[in-house]
Formats: sequence, C-alpha cells, structure tokens
Amino acid sequence: LDRDARDLDARGLLRLLLRGGISTSGTVTDVSGRGVGLDVVREGIERLGGQVEFHTERGAGTTIELAIPPSLASMEALVIEAEGADGGVSRTSVPLDAVRSTLRLTAKDISRGSPGDAIMYEQKAIPFIPLASALNGLPWSPSRSWTTVIVAGAEGMAAVGVDRLLGTCRVISRPLPQFVRASPIVVGASFDADGNPQLVLDPDGLVSAALRGRLDRLDTTTTTPTVLV
Repeated sequence: LDRDARDLDARGLLRLLLRGGISTSGTVTDVSGRGVGLDVVREGIERLGGQVEFHTERGAGTTIELAIPPSLASMEALVIEAEGADGGVSRTSVPLDAVRSTLRLTAKDISRGSPGDAIMYEQKAIPFIPLASALNGLPWSPSRSWTTVIVAGAEGMAAVGVDRLLGTCRVISRPLPQFVRASPIVVGASFDADGNPQLVLDPDGLVSAALRGRLDRLDTTTTTPTVLV
C-alpha cells in the first residue's frame, strides 16, 4: 500500500478489497490468495448500474450491501400468449406473485355490460378483459372461450383473457428504451432462454384497464335494438 492508503479509515480500507490483485491471505492456495473475488462482485454490480456499500463497526462486524436499480428486478413470472389482429402472437409475462388463479371460461361465464365485462370469482364479480384488448384496444368476440388469469393489483382483482399459458420461469425485467412507446400496462421487458424479447406486464395496470372496460367487442350476431320509453 502507498503512503496515502495507510491513512485511510476503515471504510476506505474495505473499499480497497474491491480492487483486483489485493488479498488478505498470507499464502496462495487453490481457492485464495490470488486477489480475485470481491473485484468480480464489484464489476458485476457496476454492469447492472448499481453499487457496493460497506458499513462497519469495530467489535460488531461489517455489513456489505449490494444495491441495484429497482427497475432491474429478478422475479418468478407466468408466461402467456395472446394473438393479435394480424394473426401474430404476442408473448408476455406477468409477475407470479400477482397471479391468484387460472381458469377456463366459456362465453356464458362472461357477463356483458357497461362500462365493461365481468365474471364471477369466489362469489364476487370482477372485471374481465382480453389481454390483446388491454394492450392494443383490439376488438374481440363475446362468443369465444378464454384461458383466463386472475390478477391482483392495488385496485382489486381482474380476469385477463389469453390464448395460451406457457408456464412459469424466472425473468429479469429491464426498463424499456427511453424513446420506445408502450402500453401503460407494460412495466419493462425481459429475454427468454433463446434471447427473444418479451414484455413484462404491470398487474396494477392490468386491473386498471379491466376496470375502465372496453366496449369495442366484435359482435358476431345481429340483434334487434330495443328502446325504453
């Protein structure tokens, strides 16, 4: 250590351990003494845009905090698919801790009304919305069946209609690029095992979209209008 380093306080000395080539071991073994270890941790945290903090107290011990931005989160997620109007498939994921259940619904299980549609879940009416409609405002047919995910958010619960459930996996959610426009229900993006990007959905945004309702259903049958006098 140089002369300046010898005058460092405990916090400064601990930060020296994050440099490569510095070891507290007096001998070199198969697992220690080469000065490789904490510097690898520092480099990994810095690549994520985070930092390493030390808090030490003589005679009590040292706490090492690894802090990463909250916009970069690892979570268990349910991966789902929804078909778009052009026939393409949109693969997204929703945090698993917000998923309460999955159901198979027929057309008669969905009650249509204003401002939106609803289903009965645990003896309570909760709003229903197809994922493609929530994402892109696409019309949908009230005569079809749905695979449905029950999602819990800050405003309650909602039923989200999807085309397929693909299972669960651990995803790392990253913020979208600054100039990319996205639906308000999208909180970030992740990459699957093959490197393909997929959107990460916000449970609160899904519930809000369902509560607002969508009246752009695609009615496949003609009905006789009625007038209340």
